[in-house]
Amino acid sequence: MKATGLSQKVHKVGFFHNLAVGVTIVTASLGAVFGGARDEWREGVPARLVLDGEDQPPGDRFAVLATALKRLPFGLKPFGAPREGLKLLDVDAPPAAC
Repeated sequence: MKATGLSQKVHKVGFFHNLAVGVTIVTASLGAVFGGARDEWREGVPARLVLDGEDQPPGDRFAVLATALKRLPFGLKPFGAPREGLKLLDVDAPPAAC
């Protein structure tokens, strides 16, 4: 939700396609890494996920990414080597590694 809002602001400034994706990711990443423990990007948002018909544990999510793409823009590979099928990244909030 936050990233979607940020991406819409990025589009209004005049960035589109891969550049808009890159600016959105960099802006959110900088907030998450350098924004401190109370940064809005680290606090996450409440989310309920259902995978294959089964409820996942409820809670705040830092990031959820689901895609059938083999490759992401700018050579990003959060799922490892390119492969067929649906891939899912689910990161609880606040993220422990930030």
